[in-house]
Amino acid sequence: MSSMDRNSTVGFVGMGVMGGGMASNLLKNGFTVVGYDVSPARNDHMATLGATIADGPAAVARAASKTICMVETTAQAESVIVGEGGILEGAEAGDIHLCMSTIDPLAVKRMHGQLAERGIAMIDAPVSGGQTRAESGDLSAMVGGDAATVEACRPELEAMTRSIFHMGEIGQGTAMKLVNNMLIQTTSVVV
Repeated sequence: MSSMDRNSTVGFVGMGVMGGGMASNLLKNGFTVVGYDVSPARNDHMATLGATIADGPAAVARAASKTICMVETTAQAESVIVGEGGILEGAEAGDIHLCMSTIDPLAVKRMHGQLAERGIAMIDAPVSGGQTRAESGDLSAMVGGDAATVEACRPELEAMTRSIFHMGEIGQGTAMKLVNNMLIQTTSVVV
Protein backbone atom coordinates (compact mmCIF):
# COMPACT_ATOMS: atom_id res chain seq x y z
CA MET A 1 0.00 0.00 0.00
CA SER A 2 3.00 2.30 0.29
CA SER A 3 2.87 3.17 -3.42
CA MET A 4 -0.72 4.47 -3.16
CA ASP A 5 -1.38 8.21 -2.91
CA ARG A 6 -3.47 8.49 0.26
CA ASN A 7 -4.93 11.84 -0.89
CA SER A 8 -6.61 10.17 -3.86
CA THR A 9 -7.53 6.94 -2.06
CA VAL A 10 -10.82 6.13 -0.35
CA GLY A 11 -10.78 3.77 2.61
CA PHE A 12 -13.77 1.49 3.18
CA VAL A 13 -14.47 -0.58 6.30
CA GLY A 14 -17.45 -2.95 6.21
CA MET A 15 -17.88 -4.47 2.74
CA GLY A 16 -20.88 -6.67 3.44
CA VAL A 17 -24.46 -6.67 2.15
CA MET A 18 -24.61 -2.90 1.67
CA GLY A 19 -20.96 -1.88 1.85
CA GLY A 20 -19.84 -4.38 -0.78
CA GLY A 21 -22.00 -2.77 -3.45
CA MET A 22 -21.06 0.72 -2.31
CA ALA A 23 -17.32 -0.01 -2.40
CA SER A 24 -17.77 -1.67 -5.81
CA ASN A 25 -19.37 1.50 -7.14
CA LEU A 26 -16.43 3.58 -5.94
CA LEU A 27 -14.14 1.27 -7.93
CA LYS A 28 -16.43 1.41 -10.99
CA ASN A 29 -16.28 5.22 -10.83
CA GLY A 30 -12.49 5.29 -10.91
CA PHE A 31 -11.66 5.66 -7.22
CA THR A 32 -8.70 3.86 -5.71
CA VAL A 33 -10.10 1.88 -2.79
CA VAL A 34 -8.36 0.32 0.19
CA GLY A 35 -10.73 -1.76 2.27
CA TYR A 36 -11.18 -4.07 5.19
CA ASP A 37 -13.92 -6.41 6.37
CA VAL A 38 -13.95 -8.93 9.21
CA SER A 39 -14.90 -11.57 6.62
CA PRO A 40 -11.91 -12.94 4.66
CA ALA A 41 -14.29 -13.99 1.86
CA ARG A 42 -15.54 -10.43 1.44
CA ASN A 43 -11.96 -9.13 1.40
CA ASP A 44 -11.07 -11.70 -1.26
CA HIS A 45 -14.09 -10.73 -3.36
CA MET A 46 -13.27 -7.02 -3.19
CA ALA A 47 -9.65 -7.73 -4.09
CA THR A 48 -10.85 -9.44 -7.29
CA LEU A 49 -12.72 -6.21 -8.13
CA GLY A 50 -9.56 -4.11 -7.71
CA ALA A 51 -9.56 -3.01 -4.06
CA THR A 52 -6.39 -3.18 -1.99
CA ILE A 53 -7.05 -5.01 1.27
CA ALA A 54 -5.66 -3.69 4.56
CA ASP A 55 -5.28 -5.61 7.82
CA GLY A 56 -7.69 -3.45 9.84
CA PRO A 57 -9.38 -0.05 10.16
CA ALA A 58 -6.24 1.79 11.33
CA ALA A 59 -4.35 0.52 8.29
CA VAL A 60 -7.21 1.63 6.04
CA ALA A 61 -6.97 5.13 7.54
CA ARG A 62 -3.20 5.24 7.14
CA ALA A 63 -3.65 4.55 3.42
CA ALA A 64 -6.54 6.96 2.68
CA SER A 65 -7.38 10.58 3.45
CA LYS A 66 -11.11 9.81 3.31
CA THR A 67 -12.53 6.79 5.08
CA ILE A 68 -16.00 5.25 5.07
CA CYS A 69 -17.52 3.01 7.71
CA MET A 70 -20.51 0.83 6.76
CA VAL A 71 -21.21 -1.60 9.60
CA GLU A 72 -24.39 -2.85 11.27
CA THR A 73 -24.45 -1.55 14.84
CA THR A 74 -23.46 1.44 16.95
CA ALA A 75 -21.00 -0.74 18.91
CA GLN A 76 -19.35 -1.91 15.68
CA ALA A 77 -19.10 1.66 14.38
CA GLU A 78 -17.54 2.88 17.63
CA SER A 79 -15.02 0.04 17.51
CA VAL A 80 -14.13 0.73 13.87
CA ILE A 81 -13.95 4.53 14.19
CA VAL A 82 -12.61 5.31 17.67
CA GLY A 83 -11.76 1.92 19.19
CA GLU A 84 -8.38 0.26 19.53
CA GLY A 85 -6.94 -0.27 16.06
CA GLY A 86 -9.65 1.99 14.66
CA ILE A 87 -9.71 4.77 12.09
CA LEU A 88 -8.80 7.40 14.70
CA GLU A 89 -5.54 5.55 15.30
CA GLY A 90 -4.46 5.69 11.65
CA ALA A 91 -5.95 8.96 10.41
CA GLU A 92 -4.12 12.27 10.07
CA ALA A 93 -5.21 15.85 10.73
CA GLY A 94 -7.10 17.10 7.69
CA ASP A 95 -8.62 13.70 6.89
CA ILE A 96 -12.38 13.15 6.58
CA HIS A 97 -14.44 10.25 7.87
CA LEU A 98 -17.86 9.36 6.44
CA CYS A 99 -19.96 7.32 8.87
CA MET A 100 -22.55 5.72 6.59
CA SER A 101 -23.97 3.25 9.09
CA THR A 102 -27.44 3.73 10.54
CA ILE A 103 -26.57 4.08 14.22
CA ASP A 104 -27.30 6.16 17.33
CA PRO A 105 -27.11 9.89 16.44
CA LEU A 106 -25.71 10.68 19.90
CA ALA A 107 -22.85 8.24 19.26
CA VAL A 108 -22.25 9.99 15.94
CA LYS A 109 -21.88 13.31 17.77
CA ARG A 110 -19.53 11.79 20.37
CA MET A 111 -17.29 10.26 17.71
CA HIS A 112 -17.35 13.52 15.74
CA GLY A 113 -15.99 15.26 18.84
CA GLN A 114 -13.27 12.66 19.35
CA LEU A 115 -12.14 12.93 15.74
CA ALA A 116 -12.30 16.73 15.80
CA GLU A 117 -9.86 16.79 18.74
CA ARG A 118 -7.31 15.29 16.34
CA GLY A 119 -8.19 17.59 13.42
CA ILE A 120 -10.19 14.93 11.56
CA ALA A 121 -13.52 15.98 10.03
CA MET A 122 -16.59 13.76 9.98
CA ILE A 123 -19.98 13.60 8.34
CA ASP A 124 -22.78 11.12 8.92
CA ALA A 125 -24.36 9.83 5.73
CA PRO A 126 -26.57 6.79 6.28
CA VAL A 127 -28.22 5.42 3.17
CA SER A 128 -31.61 4.06 2.18
CA GLY A 129 -32.44 1.68 -0.64
CA GLY A 130 -31.32 -1.83 0.25
CA GLN A 131 -28.82 -4.22 -1.29
CA THR A 132 -30.07 -3.99 -4.88
CA ARG A 133 -29.72 -0.20 -4.93
CA ALA A 134 -26.39 -0.41 -3.14
CA GLU A 135 -25.16 -2.55 -6.03
CA SER A 136 -26.66 -0.28 -8.71
CA GLY A 137 -25.51 2.97 -7.07
CA ASP A 138 -29.08 4.21 -6.65
CA LEU A 139 -29.12 4.75 -2.88
CA SER A 140 -30.33 7.88 -1.13
CA ALA A 141 -28.00 9.45 1.44
CA MET A 142 -29.22 11.57 4.34
CA VAL A 143 -26.20 13.62 5.35
CA GLY A 144 -25.28 15.59 8.46
CA GLY A 145 -22.23 17.74 8.94
CA ASP A 146 -20.44 20.94 8.04
CA ALA A 147 -21.47 22.08 4.54
CA ALA A 148 -17.88 22.44 3.30
CA THR A 149 -17.04 18.92 4.48
CA VAL A 150 -20.16 17.53 2.81
CA GLU A 151 -19.14 19.23 -0.44
CA ALA A 152 -15.63 17.79 -0.15
CA CYS A 153 -17.22 14.32 0.00
CA ARG A 154 -19.71 14.88 -2.84
CA PRO A 155 -17.67 12.97 -5.49
CA GLU A 156 -17.56 9.85 -3.32
CA LEU A 157 -21.22 10.19 -2.32
CA GLU A 158 -22.27 10.63 -5.95
CA ALA A 159 -20.40 7.46 -6.91
CA MET A 160 -22.48 5.46 -4.42
CA THR A 161 -25.87 7.21 -4.44
CA ARG A 162 -28.50 8.72 -6.68
CA SER A 163 -29.77 11.31 -4.19
CA ILE A 164 -27.95 13.31 -1.51
CA PHE A 165 -29.95 15.22 1.11
CA HIS A 166 -27.96 17.49 3.42
CA MET A 167 -30.08 17.58 6.56
CA GLY A 168 -27.99 19.97 8.68
CA GLU A 169 -25.37 19.59 11.40
CA ILE A 170 -23.57 16.41 12.40
CA GLY A 171 -26.01 13.70 13.53
CA GLN A 172 -28.96 15.10 11.59
CA GLY A 173 -28.46 12.68 8.68
CA THR A 174 -28.65 9.72 11.04
CA ALA A 175 -31.63 11.20 12.90
CA MET A 176 -33.53 11.61 9.62
CA LYS A 177 -32.62 8.07 8.53
CA LEU A 178 -34.11 6.75 11.77
CA VAL A 179 -37.27 8.78 11.13
CA ASN A 180 -37.35 7.33 7.61
CA ASN A 181 -37.03 3.79 9.01
CA MET A 182 -39.79 4.47 11.55
CA LEU A 183 -42.15 5.75 8.84
CA ILE A 184 -41.46 2.69 6.66
CA GLN A 185 -42.11 0.31 9.58
CA THR A 186 -45.27 2.18 10.61
CA THR A 187 -46.60 2.04 7.05
CA SER A 188 -45.83 -1.69 6.87
CA VAL A 189 -47.75 -2.33 10.09
CA VAL A 190 -50.72 -0.25 8.88
CA VAL A 191 -50.84 -2.08 5.54
